[in-house]
Amino acid sequence: MGEQADRTGRGWAARAWARGSLPLTLVAIAALVGFAVAVVVPAALRPDTNGFATYYTMSRILLDRPAETARFYDDAWFQLQIDAAGFHRVVDFVGAQPPTMALLMVPVAWLTPGRARAVWLACSIAFWVAGVAVLCRALLGARATPHAVLVIVGLTAAFPALREGLARGQVYTLLFLLLSVAVAQLVRGGVRASWAAGVPLGAMLVVKSAGMWLLIMLVVSRRWRTVVAAVATYVAVVLVTLPLVGLQAWGAFLHDLAQLSAAPYRYVTAYQTVGGLMGHLFSFDPTWNAHPIVAAPTFAKVATLVVMALTLLQSLRFGQARGRDDHHWRGQLRVGVFSALVVTMAPIAEGYHYLLVLPAMFIAVTWAVEARVGRRAWSVLIVGVLLMMMPQRFYSSPSIEAGTLALLAYPRVYGAFILWGWLGVALSRVVGSGALSQPGAERFSEDVVP
Repeated sequence: MGEQADRTGRGWAARAWARGSLPLTLVAIAALVGFAVAVVVPAALRPDTNGFATYYTMSRILLDRPAETARFYDDAWFQLQIDAAGFHRVVDFVGAQPPTMALLMVPVAWLTPGRARAVWLACSIAFWVAGVAVLCRALLGARATPHAVLVIVGLTAAFPALREGLARGQVYTLLFLLLSVAVAQLVRGGVRASWAAGVPLGAMLVVKSAGMWLLIMLVVSRRWRTVVAAVATYVAVVLVTLPLVGLQAWGAFLHDLAQLSAAPYRYVTAYQTVGGLMGHLFSFDPTWNAHPIVAAPTFAKVATLVVMALTLLQSLRFGQARGRDDHHWRGQLRVGVFSALVVTMAPIAEGYHYLLVLPAMFIAVTWAVEARVGRRAWSVLIVGVLLMMMPQRFYSSPSIEAGTLALLAYPRVYGAFILWGWLGVALSRVVGSGALSQPGAERFSEDVVP
């Protein structure tokens, strides 16, 4: 995968980038114009969507009636509050989300829903562009020109997870920015960057309990500075906001969180996770999953834990062979391996959650161009990306949701695992070969490897 270009035509991707800057720029501009017309304008005109309605309603309650925050987790009561806020076509619930999520819309909750949605949409677009810029600066260095950022922003506009999130007023462009900052700091390496990487990870936990898989990976790989900074950030925000949010709200949240593993709604194909896949195949529920292969819920839970454990172990094994210590790509690929499954290993993840896979995807593509990998390696990577871009209307079709055909209904799970494996193979070959070295960029791997 990391072989050098040869006379058979390898390195075509790097040459295409160099020769096609003007066409790529025009394509990016056209993509952004189409994106504005097809996604941004309709989203601005329709505030009554799941996601945004929940965030807005939670923030309104926090501002107007903070004593009632514990009732966030009373689904029937909260639905009445959504209706009262003016979202008459929305049916939603808070679920096992932290009460600090109510802080999200406080800056705009004093506005009407329509105006708040427009402001939030503008902020969401800014988060997306800023996240791309952060990744470009971290991975491309001096080559992160405004032209390069424009082209990559245009390319990412085609990612369905972005469109789905903006259409529903979701929070995942903000989480993408936070994850991008964390990835940039981890790639940078060094003591100060290790501490700094934990702050955005802690903020992700505060906002949406997101990024837990990456935090677990950092724990088992003994990246203690980052882990301590993440936990400290989370605890600090919780304690500072506790007088406003209230202790009872946290108690209700923990109760709902404890019930999440048995929640049958997780087994619909809209939730593209390992747990969702196993539950859909082996757990019966008359409302949510009436046609599993066989009703074996205990097996589904055990299989999920086994897959997670084996994936965790294999993630640590990738690249354990000792290569040159000054290898530039060792740290970047390791971050990619650690973050590629940050969505797929979550308890619940819909299509728009997969925006958080973009940093790992960016690392993979950058490596593929720099290492001048062959067409076969590119083909595997492209297949993984395309699977993660599969629209929900295809994998949530009733025709493939029953029995063994349901194996076809989890393309984003498979795509994420292909990306993870691709990055892992690249890392193992990099560490073993010591190719493409650049001094001073090995600090992340020094912190991680025992």
